[in-house]
Amino acid sequence: MGVLTFLLNRQPTLKRFGELQDIQIDKKNKTIDVDFLLKGESISQHFQIFYSIENSFFIVKKIICEKEWMQASLDFILKKEIKFSLTLPFFEKILENVSFLFDILI
Repeated sequence: MGVLTFLLNRQPTLKRFGELQDIQIDKKNKTIDVDFLLKGESISQHFQIFYSIENSFFIVKKIICEKEWMQASLDFILKKEIKFSLTLPFFEKILENVSFLFDILI
């Protein structure tokens, strides 16, 4: 488990849904590959997140998941890109603990 995985697993918002198994960030292609063990599941799920960062927003462009029903749900929810202000408490807490996150993402 890498340092980023360890630190993100300490965040209450993520703990509510399960446990991050692995995270790989490709800042050239602006993708994040995540293996996440959802509560109640015995096998982790792989997600690929396409993102951008503009001004003080982290923008989720698309999420791809290997489970068909979960992909259908994500497509339904993510009809448009989703913007998260990097000043929200969740991101502020992460950035407090992981100040190098911007260097990794940008």
